[in-house]
Amino acid sequence: MNSFISITASDNNLFMVIDNLIPNTQYRFYSQFSRMVGSVEVDGPRSALGTTNTICEEPLEEPEIQLKTVGDNQMIVSLKVVSDDYDSIQCNYILRYQVQYSDIDGNPIDVVNTTNSSQLEVEISGLLSCTAYVVNARVINNLEIAGNWGQIITVETTPSEPSIEGNPFTNGTHWLMKWRSMCDTRTDYQVTYYYELSGGIFQQGSTTKTEICLVKELSQI
Repeated sequence: MNSFISITASDNNLFMVIDNLIPNTQYRFYSQFSRMVGSVEVDGPRSALGTTNTICEEPLEEPEIQLKTVGDNQMIVSLKVVSDDYDSIQCNYILRYQVQYSDIDGNPIDVVNTTNSSQLEVEISGLLSCTAYVVNARVINNLEIAGNWGQIITVETTPSEPSIEGNPFTNGTHWLMKWRSMCDTRTDYQVTYYYELSGGIFQQGSTTKTEICLVKELSQI
């Protein structure tokens, strides 16, 4: 009984609000009537013990997310640690995080779960090259209650590795080299290709096209 905290109701109030309780916790309580007898406060008998359980609510924290690395078909994002105090999580602890990625119009594609609250990096794979994605994250507390999605970041995947099409050499003094476009999914994504020939016929340069015509010097024929 020594663990009980006494709260006094005044003016014969039969209703009392007790706040600042811990979520997802069982509490015991009882009531006791007191009155003044002369100038002395006299306590009556205690009531039978009652029990109640506080519930968990939606986490209030929204995790910050930032891009760590990005490639042509995958990205790795990192999460900033979220405070796991009761006021923030509205429950006992953080169970895990969820990372959602969507297309550029905000249509969700998939959600990736972390294994626990200590995992702060998430790899997202199976993406399209040269494509923009919207990514954000949220907290899941230990009663599987999800918080709101946090601020979004926009990530654009890189072009994949180019591959040369057919035989790059033709007859005569002109060589035509072609390669497959690395951004077939995006017509507005401009890629710069860098080329270099060696082996006694050194030429190098860059182009935004998918082919280059190289002229062989007469001294090299």
